[in-house]
This record gives sequence, C-alpha cells and structure tokens, in this order.
Amino acid sequence: MSPAWISRCLVCLCLLAFAGSCGRSARTPASAGPPATVIATPLPSATPVPSTASDPPCPLIEPSPNLRCDKAILLASRDALSSSHPEALRSWQRANALEDFVGVQLGQDPLRVVALESTWEIPLTGSIPPQLGQLVHLQVLDLRHNQLTGPIPPTLGQLMHLQVLDLHHNQLTGDIPPTLGQLAHLQVLDLADNQLTGDIPPTLGQLTQLRWVLLQNNLLTGAIPAELSQLTQLRWLDLADNQLMGDIPPDLGQLTRLQWLSVPNNRLTGTIPATLGQLARLRDLDLHGNQLTGSIPVALGQLSRLETLDLARNQLTGIVPVDLGQLLQLRRLGLQGNQLTGTIPPVLAQLPHLHTVWLYENQLTGCIPPAWFPVCHCPDLPLCT
Repeated sequence: MSPAWISRCLVCLCLLAFAGSCGRSARTPASAGPPATVIATPLPSATPVPSTASDPPCPLIEPSPNLRCDKAILLASRDALSSSHPEALRSWQRANALEDFVGVQLGQDPLRVVALESTWEIPLTGSIPPQLGQLVHLQVLDLRHNQLTGPIPPTLGQLMHLQVLDLHHNQLTGDIPPTLGQLAHLQVLDLADNQLTGDIPPTLGQLTQLRWVLLQNNLLTGAIPAELSQLTQLRWLDLADNQLMGDIPPDLGQLTRLQWLSVPNNRLTGTIPATLGQLARLRDLDLHGNQLTGSIPVALGQLSRLETLDLARNQLTGIVPVDLGQLLQLRRLGLQGNQLTGTIPPVLAQLPHLHTVWLYENQLTGCIPPAWFPVCHCPDLPLCT
C-alpha cells in the first residue's frame, strides 16, 4: 500500500511537550502524523521593537541576541524567500511590528521569534536563507508546500530549540545536511517530496527525540543508516520512492514504538530481517517494489497490530507462512509479483478484517477459498469447489 494518501494530522499527539490543540490533514490515519502548526502563544497586542542609533549592529553569523535582531534577520531573509513573488511577504516591513509579520509567531518568555509557519497566500519561490539558522529560539520551521529551490542550509543545525522542521513539497536539491543531527530537541523531520540527493546522514541517529522521519519522494541514495535504530521514540519512518540500496538494517527491530515502516520503490536487496517481528506496535509494513530475496520471515506473524503487509514486487521465494494467520488485525495483504510457491494457508481465509489480497504473478498452487473470491486478486488460481 502506498502512503501517498497519508499525511500530517494529530499535531497534539506529536508534540507531547506542549499544551493546546492543533493539526493538519492529508496523509495519515487518525492514529499518527507529524504536526504542522506552531505551539507558541501569540501576544495579545503589537509590541514594537525598540531601535536607536546607538544600538549595536546585529551579528552576521552568530546567534541573534534579541528580538530586534530577530526582526533584522527576517527582513534580510525576505527577498531570498520570495524572489519572484515579493508580494508573498508584503507584511514583512521594517515599519510593521513583528506580530504583524504573516507567518511569524512570538513566544512570551522570552519575547523572541519561535515559529515560522507556511500560512502565506502566495507560495514562496526563492531559497532558504542561511541566516534563519541565527533564530536560535525557533521551535517550528514550517516552509511546506511552497516552491523553494536550492539546498537546505547547514546553518539550520544551529536551531537548538527546534522541534519541527517541515520543508516538504518544495523543489529543494542537494544533500541533507549532517548538521541537522545537532537538533537535539527535534521531534518531526519532514523533507518529503523534494529533489534531495545523496545519503541519509548517520548523524540523524543522534536525534533521540524524533517521532516522525519523512523523507519519501526524493532522490536519496546509499544505504539505510543502522544509526536510525537509536531513535527509540520513533513512530513513523517513511523512506519510500527513493533510490536506496543495500540491506534493511536488522537493528530497526529495536524501534519498539514504530507504527509505520514504509520503504517501497527503492533498490533494497538482501532478506527481510526476522527482527522486524519485534515491532509490536507496527500497523503498516510496506517493502514493495524492491529487490528483496529469501523467504517471508515467520516472525512477521508476531505483529499483532499489523493492518497492512505489502511485500509485493520483490524476489521472495518459499511458501506463504501459516503464521500470517495470527495477524488478526490485518486488512490488506500484498504478495504479488514474487516467486512464492506452495498453497495458500487456509487459516488466512479466517482473518476477520482482511478485505484485500494480492497473490497473482507467483508460483502458487491449489485454489482460493470461496470466502476470498470477492477480495482476492488471484487470477492465476481457480476457486475451490
């Protein structure tokens, strides 16, 4: 099953450290998804930023020391962010109070810029300015659904308080900066739907607060870093539709909070690790469209909460394990386009919630149970009589 219909909802569940309610919709079921809105409380009235001729100049590279310099950084960033659509940030003017800057939110203690939200009516068309890394009190940087180009600045790794980095659905290129591994408080990393290249940095394994990692629909290469197994809070790992190679790290079985593991349409080889059977909370396992070999691990029958199992379009051999009959929550089973042999275990026909089964283009024998006739895409097999 492709996760393209899933997206970002239940913000309040993903940022557990904050009070209040927030959310966005698109791609996820009601159980999970990364946040998109900011947790800062806006001030009740405009607070002008005092500035006099005696004010010291704001630093060019170092962290912003005060609200006056926060404003100066945003003003300096304005033209880069809206290169061909300057009207997109028309509220970002020196004469306006920061509270009147659309898409900007301030925290109250301290009084600093804590969030940039993608709430502009006109999409941004420029690049991400490196100086945004000076806004060290930022908790949310949300520039999703724009037309931004160019690389992700390594300076974003200076945002020591950042909890949400959402740059999905732009036209960003280049590598994922290893400096993002310095964002010790990051909970959501969403870089999906861009044109990013290079390897997934192993430094992301240092982000022990991460709950969502969404890197799908890019041009990423190399192996899946084994260091991702250190993300013990991770709920959602989506690496779909890249060009990743190598084995699936067996240590991913240590991610006991994981609910969604999606790595379809890559170039992965080797076998499916039996350790994935340790992911007791997993609801969706999607590995289709790779070059995986070997048999289906019987340990996958231990995934008692699994709703979707998609192993289609690989080079799997052996039989369909009878242990899959223990997956009482299973709704979708995709095994088509492999080299599976033997018969279909009758116990699968007794799964109470199973409503879609794909088994065609294998070397299976026998027949399909009559109860499966409405749900099984199995044109190679006759109906049992």
